[in-house]
Amino acid sequence: MSRDKYIKDMLETFRMKDARPTRTHMATNGHLDLDTSGDTVDQKLYRFIIRSLVYLNTSGPYVMFIITLFSIEGLKKGWTTLSF
Repeated sequence: MSRDKYIKDMLETFRMKDARPTRTHMATNGHLDLDTSGDTVDQKLYRFIIRSLVYLNTSGPYVMFIITLFSIEGLKKGWTTLSF
Protein backbone atom coordinates (compact mmCIF):
# COMPACT_ATOMS: atom_id res chain seq x y z
CA MET A 1 0.00 0.00 0.00
CA SER A 2 1.34 3.43 -0.87
CA ARG A 3 1.75 6.14 1.77
CA ASP A 4 -0.81 8.35 0.00
CA LYS A 5 -3.42 5.58 0.01
CA TYR A 6 -2.65 4.79 3.66
CA ILE A 7 -3.18 8.44 4.61
CA LYS A 8 -6.43 8.68 2.63
CA ASP A 9 -7.71 5.45 4.20
CA MET A 10 -6.72 6.67 7.66
CA LEU A 11 -8.56 9.98 7.16
CA GLU A 12 -11.67 8.12 6.01
CA THR A 13 -11.49 5.67 8.91
CA PHE A 14 -11.33 8.48 11.47
CA ARG A 15 -13.95 10.58 9.62
CA MET A 16 -11.44 13.36 9.00
CA LYS A 17 -11.49 13.33 5.21
CA ASP A 18 -13.02 16.83 5.03
CA ALA A 19 -11.06 18.24 7.97
CA ARG A 20 -9.02 21.37 7.37
CA PRO A 21 -5.48 21.75 8.73
CA THR A 22 -4.91 24.32 11.45
CA ARG A 23 -2.08 25.41 13.67
CA THR A 24 -2.31 24.16 17.24
CA HIS A 25 -0.14 25.95 19.73
CA MET A 26 0.66 24.49 23.11
CA ALA A 27 2.30 26.25 26.00
CA THR A 28 5.75 24.92 26.78
CA ASN A 29 5.73 26.00 30.42
CA GLY A 30 2.31 24.66 31.42
CA HIS A 31 1.29 21.68 33.49
CA LEU A 32 -1.27 19.16 32.27
CA ASP A 33 -3.85 17.87 34.74
CA LEU A 34 -6.65 15.35 34.47
CA ASP A 35 -9.77 17.08 33.18
CA THR A 36 -12.56 15.41 35.15
CA SER A 37 -15.24 17.79 33.84
CA GLY A 38 -14.39 17.31 30.15
CA ASP A 39 -15.81 14.91 27.59
CA THR A 40 -14.77 11.28 27.83
CA VAL A 41 -12.52 9.88 25.12
CA ASP A 42 -12.82 6.46 23.53
CA GLN A 43 -9.45 5.05 24.56
CA LYS A 44 -9.49 2.28 21.94
CA LEU A 45 -10.09 4.79 19.15
CA TYR A 46 -7.45 7.14 20.54
CA ARG A 47 -4.87 4.34 20.70
CA PHE A 48 -5.78 3.23 17.17
CA ILE A 49 -5.23 6.77 15.89
CA ILE A 50 -1.87 7.04 17.68
CA ARG A 51 -0.72 3.62 16.39
CA SER A 52 -1.70 4.63 12.85
CA LEU A 53 0.27 7.88 13.10
CA VAL A 54 3.30 6.12 14.59
CA TYR A 55 3.21 3.52 11.81
CA LEU A 56 2.96 6.28 9.22
CA ASN A 57 5.99 8.07 10.66
CA THR A 58 8.14 5.00 11.18
CA SER A 59 7.28 3.27 7.90
CA GLY A 60 9.27 5.81 5.93
CA PRO A 61 12.89 5.67 7.08
CA TYR A 62 13.93 8.50 4.79
CA VAL A 63 11.18 10.70 6.20
CA MET A 64 12.27 9.96 9.78
CA PHE A 65 15.91 10.60 8.85
CA ILE A 66 15.07 13.97 7.29
CA ILE A 67 12.84 15.01 10.19
CA THR A 68 15.57 14.07 12.67
CA LEU A 69 18.22 16.04 10.77
CA PHE A 70 15.87 19.00 10.42
CA SER A 71 15.14 18.92 14.16
CA ILE A 72 18.83 18.75 15.09
CA GLU A 73 19.66 21.68 12.81
CA GLY A 74 16.73 23.64 14.23
CA LEU A 75 17.91 23.06 17.79
CA LYS A 76 21.42 24.19 16.85
CA LYS A 77 19.94 27.41 15.47
CA GLY A 78 17.82 27.97 18.59
CA TRP A 79 14.42 27.32 17.01
CA THR A 80 11.69 26.60 19.53
CA THR A 81 8.78 26.10 17.11
CA LEU A 82 8.44 25.06 13.50
CA SER A 83 6.05 26.72 11.12
CA PHE A 84 5.21 25.44 7.65
